[in-house]
Amino acid sequence: MMLHDGELADVRALAESVGARVVECRPSEAPAAWDVLVASGRYARGDAVRGGAAHAVRIAVLDRHARSMRAVVRRAGIDLVVRRPVHPAALRLLLLHALYRGPERRTRRVAVGSAVRFRTGFRRRDGILADLSMRGCQILAEKRVRVGQSVVVWIPDAAHASRSFALRGRVVRTLVTDAGEHGFGVDFGKVDKDLAAHLKLAVLAYADGPAACPHASAAPHADPGVTQPLAAFAETHAHELDPNETTHGACSVAADCREAVRAAAELDGGCTPAPTGAERREAARHVYEGRRVVALGEQAARVLIGRDLSIGGMRVDRSVELRLGQSYQIAIHVAPGQTPLVLSAEVVRDDGARGYALRFVDVTALAERYLRKMVDSLPVQEDEQGVVVSEIVRSDA
Repeated sequence: MMLHDGELADVRALAESVGARVVECRPSEAPAAWDVLVASGRYARGDAVRGGAAHAVRIAVLDRHARSMRAVVRRAGIDLVVRRPVHPAALRLLLLHALYRGPERRTRRVAVGSAVRFRTGFRRRDGILADLSMRGCQILAEKRVRVGQSVVVWIPDAAHASRSFALRGRVVRTLVTDAGEHGFGVDFGKVDKDLAAHLKLAVLAYADGPAACPHASAAPHADPGVTQPLAAFAETHAHELDPNETTHGACSVAADCREAVRAAAELDGGCTPAPTGAERREAARHVYEGRRVVALGEQAARVLIGRDLSIGGMRVDRSVELRLGQSYQIAIHVAPGQTPLVLSAEVVRDDGARGYALRFVDVTALAERYLRKMVDSLPVQEDEQGVVVSEIVRSDA
């Protein structure tokens, strides 16, 4: 949720770029439950700050002249105070960290890959249901849609093979492949109790793996010229797509999608190619963007919120990626326009709820000078302590 008068438009763009569903409203219209609040200085002291779901994160973004407001908004319940100017990369990582809810998704999403019908406007259209969850779905189709557009989706009924049930939602993201095929993510919003029972069964029906991709002849309602390439795309990418994970620009998909993903996985080194035959993919989902494979959840897990920064090291909040005695390469984001500082760091102490103590290793004279400047002008401030955003580049194990 965002509370501002337009001055946080850049923050909204960053939040949407990492797949967040952004709600902008007046404080009096704020919903009772939200995961992350980002507010300007004007709204960071209101009653809306005190709402939110369990473990909600509250962030205030202040301009460079608002140093005196830090203590005020902290007393109001703000968790993190960002003082401009702030590096966009640092702010993006901070949002990722705030949105991250651990290694498990809050709702299970299953790959489907079967034919589906939907309606935007008056005509029913055909497409491929790439994936499905209790919150939404991803559809690949020839029909172009707009973000924010209302849509009705007929989900195959798990209890009756020849039946389907209709769910209403809205389009929350779109994508276009190199072949000109279009896809979009749908958010179902609040689902009626009776329909939720059908939806749960549909999700469970594909819990062990996606449906076998139909041939054109097996999809009576689909255009054979459209269904086959979409089926090939869904077979390879259904496990990757999430209406709440945004991919900007066109997805670069080669004619042979399976070979493209396998090649990208070999280049990236962190993704196992999808198995063939009866085997089902068990690895984490990855979004294919050109020749690079990116896992949004993994990237969020690598974000570190550092405190007590000094020339010798810093303390960071607890992270599932860190292990006592382990060494890592970390990138510390400095001021706008400056290159992140990459350092070797060793986890030397576990301080429990206060996080981990990192010791910088083999710091060069140039890096030390850079680090001293960083300590003097941290982009993110909390109370009187400097808070610096960094990320794990790799483990030295």
